[in-house]
Amino acid sequence: MKKSHFLYFILVSFTAFAQQYYPASGNLNIFSDNPERFYVYLNGELQNSESKTNVRIENLNQRYYNVRIVFENKSLKDIINKHVSVIANDGATFEESTYKIKVDKNKKMKLIYFSSAPIFPNYVPASDVFVIHEQPSNPNIIINNGINININNSKPESRDNHKKSIEKRCPELNSKDFEIAITTIKKESFDDQKLSIAQNIILNNCLRTDQIAQIAKTLSFSQNQMKFVKSAYTSCTDPKNYYLIKDIFSFAVDQQYFMNFINSKN
Repeated sequence: MKKSHFLYFILVSFTAFAQQYYPASGNLNIFSDNPERFYVYLNGELQNSESKTNVRIENLNQRYYNVRIVFENKSLKDIINKHVSVIANDGATFEESTYKIKVDKNKKMKLIYFSSAPIFPNYVPASDVFVIHEQPSNPNIIINNGINININNSKPESRDNHKKSIEKRCPELNSKDFEIAITTIKKESFDDQKLSIAQNIILNNCLRTDQIAQIAKTLSFSQNQMKFVKSAYTSCTDPKNYYLIKDIFSFAVDQQYFMNFINSKN
């Protein structure tokens, strides 16, 4: 009995922590699965003065960063990724984002998304990780494709207002890239794999309501469709039309659940 009480206490404590802790910044981890050492440039600024194979950058408070990887080996071409994110799929919560440098089938170096996780205070990285403590950026400055845009806000943003203000700070997926994305999703055999790709797409791009609906239709199970459209809301460029997605659901109970979700956002 005492053991069960103890486990219950741990569970309640962890749940309370998850509900109350909202980190003010995110962390970016970049590692290489090969021996090639590299330098990281974030929005044009060099982060590590010595080449490393595992770099961690803390205290990042923007949604997207332009990342450039320069290898110590000059024969290797630089990697450029303009939309690396430290924001979770809910569009508001900062997280631990991890990217991996790997060699693709064409023997070219690529920087690919690897994983994400919640941020925990007092986390201690492994000894082989080179850690940079970034100075938090001015919250009134947005980096948009490398261009600084000043925004005049006299009052600090609440959590809800902050969530709304960052909804449109990502590049809208153009028609050509969208068709490529749809084709990539459809090639997968299992619904969970399709969902994973779809969620990665909205992590780094903004989409119109009709595009989000098209992606949702590629998913076979209603629970995965619901999970995706809820995650995609903060990446939508025309949220006033989001109610139109209701029609992708076959059952009235799913349609009502979705409309309740929309109403909670208004």
